[in-house]
Amino acid sequence: STVGVVAAMHRLADECPQVNLALSMHAADQTLREAIVPTADRNTVELLGAALDYYTTRTNRKVMMEYVVIGGVNDAPINA
Repeated sequence: STVGVVAAMHRLADECPQVNLALSMHAADQTLREAIVPTADRNTVELLGAALDYYTTRTNRKVMMEYVVIGGVNDAPINA
């Protein structure tokens, strides 16, 4: 499981293609994600999308998406 360190996701796909990946997003909006995930400023939603494409193409595996709902932070209908 990762909060989305793009370089590590690429390395996982290249070096351990038999290992499943779980990505903890916690927000689909970049600004909100930066407030929740400390490394989100360096690993943007856009970069994560490209890394997920790379992982799934390279490994032919699905990715589990994780999302922790935090009351008053990312629990509004707009965040769904």
